[in-house]
Amino acid sequence: MDAPLLALKHVSPTFTLAQLIQWVSQHGDLSEVWAFRLLYMLYINLCVLLVLGMHTKFAALLLLFLHISIFTALPQYSYGADYFCNILLFYCLVFPTQRSSSIDQWMLRSPRVSNRQTNTCLGILRLHLCLVYFFSGLDKALGNDWWNGQALWKALHLPYFHTQHLLQALLPYFPNWLFTVGGLAVVLLELSYPLALFMPRVRNAILYSIIVLHLLIALTMGLYLFSLVMIFLNIISWLIGGPSQKYSTCLLTHYLKRLARPKPPKPTDGSKPNRKEEQL
Repeated sequence: MDAPLLALKHVSPTFTLAQLIQWVSQHGDLSEVWAFRLLYMLYINLCVLLVLGMHTKFAALLLLFLHISIFTALPQYSYGADYFCNILLFYCLVFPTQRSSSIDQWMLRSPRVSNRQTNTCLGILRLHLCLVYFFSGLDKALGNDWWNGQALWKALHLPYFHTQHLLQALLPYFPNWLFTVGGLAVVLLELSYPLALFMPRVRNAILYSIIVLHLLIALTMGLYLFSLVMIFLNIISWLIGGPSQKYSTCLLTHYLKRLARPKPPKPTDGSKPNRKEEQL
């Protein structure tokens, strides 16, 4: 372990990995190597508990704390996949995950999550993904590199990204217009992602295109963890779905219609309005 690098200034309110190792070493009378091994085993065991659904809330809370401290407290050691893992762990903490196909539900004999709760959680996940992809596409669209293909060309030629040897041999033969078309396709695909929330007819086309995009990112740039997390998040949010697809898909539309619905005029004679009129 490189202590000076681990002790870099962090931007998170939680402890860094170096601080955790030092705290465990001092209070547990252990060497730094054994403190690191202990934290590593704790992280793995918490992941197993969360997958099995045993002590779900406690495991999600402690795992979220450890994940932030190990991966995202120091930006030098983190990238997009780590932040999306934080998001997934946060949703595991706030959603009723302990009441859906878990050991906690079987041991405590608690009632299963209702269809309405399941679809509400799915609606939140879908809305979150729509915001992520839309603003990612908007950020790309505001620059010039994605319109002329330079961003895609640079991404495939960066030395610190693992690119397949066959692709490296073929890159010089790719025409320039292919990078331009690829960049435009990425921008338009991310900007059109929110259409999956309102237009079921184009939903599958958008989702399968996003999955293909992340597969290409994994194969060409070597970002396997990031691609796996994003594909997993898209599958559990859209393709698996809940018992009632209409409710979760039209959740945002439902609330927007309620906000836009005109209120009934107040009576001028002092009489109370009818309840049916208020609901209309």
